[in-house]
Amino acid sequence: MSFTSIGDLSQSLMTTRQNSLLKTQLTRLTQELASGQAADLSAHLSGNLSDLSDIEHQITVNNALANVSKEAGFATEAMQTAMETIRDEVSTLASAAALINDSAGPQQRAAVTSLAEGVLDAVTSALNIDVAGRPLFAGTDVSGPALAGADDILIAARAATSGVTGPASLNAAMDAFFAPGGAYETLVYTGGTTDMSPFELGAGQSIALDLRADSDVFRDALRDTITLVVAGDAALPLTEGERADLMSDAGARLFGVEAAVAGAQADLGYAQSRIDAASSRIAAEQTSLGLARNDLLAVDPFDTATELENVQFQLEMLYTVTARSARLNLMNFLS
Repeated sequence: MSFTSIGDLSQSLMTTRQNSLLKTQLTRLTQELASGQAADLSAHLSGNLSDLSDIEHQITVNNALANVSKEAGFATEAMQTAMETIRDEVSTLASAAALINDSAGPQQRAAVTSLAEGVLDAVTSALNIDVAGRPLFAGTDVSGPALAGADDILIAARAATSGVTGPASLNAAMDAFFAPGGAYETLVYTGGTTDMSPFELGAGQSIALDLRADSDVFRDALRDTITLVVAGDAALPLTEGERADLMSDAGARLFGVEAAVAGAQADLGYAQSRIDAASSRIAAEQTSLGLARNDLLAVDPFDTATELENVQFQLEMLYTVTARSARLNLMNFLS
């Protein structure tokens, strides 16, 4: 009778190879049982990875859209806060200026002038707000704040009104200062002349935040606030009655500015509601895509546990056989 003998070295190599294979399978199955997902995607999907690639691409796109929607949400929230500040400041100043009349004394007018200086500083600061270093009211120019500082604005405005001879010429000088192409655009507004790019939220939706510090509503707010400041300048050739009339008129216009700011806030609130709706849609799509991806990669826990037990059993048997083989010697073989 003939038989084939396997040498000790060959047997050792076969045992080592089988041990390594079983350990690899044990590691893979343990990982799959813990994660609930296949470790070898190509084998699990029979080499067809197109569906998985499509889902992962959509997940990547949705993650980008989610980041954009968050950025848009932060921007609109900050702008809404700034608008609320401007509205409150303008309302307070309008109410104070409305009390100025021919009988108002120098101290009362001085109080309104002082208040106007504080409002100018607050409005300027609100319009220079930024999020993560990006100015929100400066359009596409993100190199710096949208406006010069309040002190610089007053210097420019006082220079423009230095030669006035009465209320009419003061109003004319202020109109020219804030007119298109005037000193406001060349000396005060430092932002861009085009709106910031719309926020793309997917599904054909985008949100454009087209409020800039050179918009009419902000020009009007600053014009009437500055008028209340310069009307109190002692250097201007104005009578007490003319100063009172200038302040009263500016206060009346500020009530209109307050209403315009409220309207701009309503438009911004609509944009916020659209962003919230888009964020909810994107979140729902992310959840759906995650579930679809999990379905593709999921393994049956019962089958995986059964296979794991089989591999563990085979590995234990291999250790047992190897241990017994190692104990063989010539005396045991001859006895």
